[in-house]
Amino acid sequence: MYPQALLAAAFDPDTEGELTYARRLLPTLDRTMPVLADAAFDAAEFLSGLASTGAQFLVRSSARRRTLITHRLPRDLATDHQPARPRPPPRT
Repeated sequence: MYPQALLAAAFDPDTEGELTYARRLLPTLDRTMPVLADAAFDAAEFLSGLASTGAQFLVRSSARRRTLITHRLPRDLATDHQPARPRPPPRT
């Protein structure tokens, strides 16, 4: 289990926007850090910078984005997922 900590923060007038703040935080990331981000951070330049940090990341995207698949993960990586719970029978 990883300890929880605040490693960095960025604040300025709200005229700059969250994506600008996020770019400032990229130098604080490394390959040991997972990053979860909302669709507001789904910008090619930002994602490229995020990837260059080595951090593992998951960013929500819109249905309009068409990403380029550069490689596929081995199938056995998905073997430790939780199985779907069966649905209860419908009430009558």
